[in-house]
Amino acid sequence: MHLAERDSASLSIDVGGSAVQTAESGEPGSEQFGMMAALVILLLAFGSLLAAGLPLVVAIFGVGVSLATVQIMNRLLMIPEWAPQLVTMIGIGVGIDYALFIVTRYRAALAGGQDPEDAPCRSCSCSWCSVHCSWPSRQRR
Repeated sequence: MHLAERDSASLSIDVGGSAVQTAESGEPGSEQFGMMAALVILLLAFGSLLAAGLPLVVAIFGVGVSLATVQIMNRLLMIPEWAPQLVTMIGIGVGIDYALFIVTRYRAALAGGQDPEDAPCRSCSCSWCSVHCSWPSRQRR
């Protein structure tokens, strides 16, 4: 601190990195356009802001966890520059897809006459089974 006070004309501090570049650009990324398009499509499909918002909230949470994991791995391994974009794209797709499982099963349970209190448990258990069963089938391909 004393160095900066004595010779402030020669001291220069710059901030950089991809986060700063993104913040300074001011342009929305393709992920933001994708999320807006997904919101419009989900609103048309479900007709409810709550039902349309749930898959997006799940996707945003999944992307946040995934990006945090990539940042931690970046400290230990060399991660390519395009990895965060790939993680974001996959996270949005998988998050919306699996959340749609839950919302669809919940609405089907309600339409089948199930109690509104029991329908969330049933829909999550059925969706969990679907997600679990889909993972090994994708690994064999």
